[in-house]
Amino acid sequence: MASENKYFKISGSVNLDGDIMCVRFSSGGKRIACACSDGTVRVYTASEPYPLVACLRPKTDTKGNPHAATCVRFFQKSKEYENQLIATYTSGNAMRWHYSSNKCIATHKGLTSLLCLDIRSDNKEYIVSGESEDVEIIDTATNERKMILGSGGLRLTSVNIQAPRGHANRIFALLYHPKKENVIISAGWDRTIQLWDSTQKEPVQYISGVYVCGEALAADAERNILVSGSYRKEDSLQAWDLNTLAKIGNISENHEECWAYSCVFAKGKPNLIAMAGAKENEVRMIHMENKMILGRFCDSRALFSCDLNNDSSLMAVGGASKTLFFLGVNDYGSSAPLVSPSYKKAKADAPAEPLKWDSKPAPAVLPTHIKEMRQSPAEFSFEDPDSGSDTDDSEAN
Repeated sequence: MASENKYFKISGSVNLDGDIMCVRFSSGGKRIACACSDGTVRVYTASEPYPLVACLRPKTDTKGNPHAATCVRFFQKSKEYENQLIATYTSGNAMRWHYSSNKCIATHKGLTSLLCLDIRSDNKEYIVSGESEDVEIIDTATNERKMILGSGGLRLTSVNIQAPRGHANRIFALLYHPKKENVIISAGWDRTIQLWDSTQKEPVQYISGVYVCGEALAADAERNILVSGSYRKEDSLQAWDLNTLAKIGNISENHEECWAYSCVFAKGKPNLIAMAGAKENEVRMIHMENKMILGRFCDSRALFSCDLNNDSSLMAVGGASKTLFFLGVNDYGSSAPLVSPSYKKAKADAPAEPLKWDSKPAPAVLPTHIKEMRQSPAEFSFEDPDSGSDTDDSEAN
């Protein structure tokens, strides 16, 4: 299958006891954390042989069952928050850990099960959300809730257009604007991305027609671009203006379907974005301008999360196969797919057509918007109550 000199190369892997819901590099790029469905958050050194630094395990519930860890973020590098991170759990807790000593410094009790978080660039506050449909702003120093964003329902704008007062279903992605500390972006199962000003309790702008089912929001402040990943067949990766939410275009035009769970910009490499997802169970590196897939890594089951280190020479990725992969990135490698050992084993007894790939970018042809059956993420245990069919009508309002 073409050259062995491929874009991705497996430089290490670790088999774990739970699905890997989230992976994240530290701000300095020297540590990798992963949040797992068995309730653990594991921290590794981001260099071979990728030794384990810490295994953070909160107490189980009264029946002895662990609550899944759903998201993890390191604090920005500073002396005050050295070796610290925050993780969210389905128990509703957001726990601040000093991972080098395995100690929990503080616990915030959320409104309901928590699925996502982000930490502001100055470390002074963080945001969490999940099943409650609201966004909580938490003061890091006091661990107290500063504000709740969202009240549900609809409101009339100044031009008599109905607009949401907040989300109407679970929120799976949260993001602070990289240059505006008071601006927060959220997305989830209600098919909207909402832009908040933290001085107000209602969104100031929104996009309809996207279907975010994981940490699939990525922002590039230098180019003023927001990218969203949707769990669907068509237009799974789209670009928007970061400030106005006006649509820029579809990044995944003419690609084999990969229903997105996660996306992240490559650090230090303009125009490159990585995405992880289901159906093809792949992580891909994509050039945003010519829409060319530069590299692909395939696993036997859905990949939920991916992240890159500071120079994008190393990627961490994991998902439902319960294996954390460390992938070396070769900018000059071919785009031939790299497959995991479990992928090879799964295909061994049932020969299938070889994976398709094309070293040339596909022609830029606008896809036809068609009605499609919306499906809840098969690998997640959370079932979307709204799985009817509708038309993809993505637009900024």
